[in-house]
Amino acid sequence: MTGLDARLTKRYDELVMGHSNGLPALAAGMKALPRSDKAFAQTQALWRFLSNDRVRPVDLVKPLLALAHEGCRDDCDDYALVMHDWSRLNYMHHHSKADRLQMTHRGDIGYELQSSLLVTDRDGAPICTPAQNLARPGTACSAREPKKCWPLRSICMN
Repeated sequence: MTGLDARLTKRYDELVMGHSNGLPALAAGMKALPRSDKAFAQTQALWRFLSNDRVRPVDLVKPLLALAHEGCRDDCDDYALVMHDWSRLNYMHHHSKADRLQMTHRGDIGYELQSSLLVTDRDGAPICTPAQNLARPGTACSAREPKKCWPLRSICMN
């Protein structure tokens, strides 16, 4: 991966592989990660990795975009489908996060996350998640362009 030194690249690969365990097609949700250490230790390791100033979202998304192109080429016949999800992330009790968005009421405070899932036109099997955008007060930020945020009015109220 470009932009990361060998140690961070190795850590990135470990984090991705730890979250890439296969599930049966009818599974109700994610299963526990295949590591023997505690969930909190894994969460802490991910937090440390993402808090590193040398780790930039634009570098982390590059392999996903390459996978999207490869998946469209190899797994789609005529077109690719993209499904979008807009989810609320409630951070009501995280007072250290100064940029939280008040959504529907006073206790509904946090962020809105937009995710795009690329799927094949053959059977709807997932290829990858090539885009994620985070809405916070007055702006929306993208993993593809981490230094650029857009006014919400320009993207949500057309």
